Amino acid sequence: LSKEKERETKKKAGDVFAREICLFAPSTLDRLKSVIPRLAQTWSGTMSVAVLASEEEVTREIFASNNQEFTRERLTVIAVEPLPVYKSRFPVNALRNLALIGCRTQNATYVVLHDVDFEIFPNAPSRELLRE
Repeated sequence: LSKEKERETKKKAGDVFAREICLFAPSTLDRLKSVIPRLAQTWSGTMSVAVLASEEEVTREIFASNNQEFTRERLTVIAVEPLPVYKSRFPVNALRNLALIGCRTQNATYVVLHDVDFEIFPNAPSRELLRE
């Protein structure tokens, strides 16, 4: 089916595919390292994360590892260099907004703000097709 027909069919049925939903979140590098493996097991959609870390740290810890739970097609990671001002406060709003922008690269129809301390579908893999 063409993308247009697929959307039309889904609208009639009230269905949403998980691949149309992008989870987005601000994070620290430590949280990202612990969350990605867990989310990869329970979420079949895409994700965008803005991380307070250098690009080198993100590349080394996430994309250079042999255990790539999320592929580059499913995960957008935006590295934000830690500035001296961030020592006194965590820039959650700026990171959240950058992560939301990252969902655009995933071509998501829907976005969900995700708190990395919570689990999505903790007891079962997400379904490819979600009902409204």
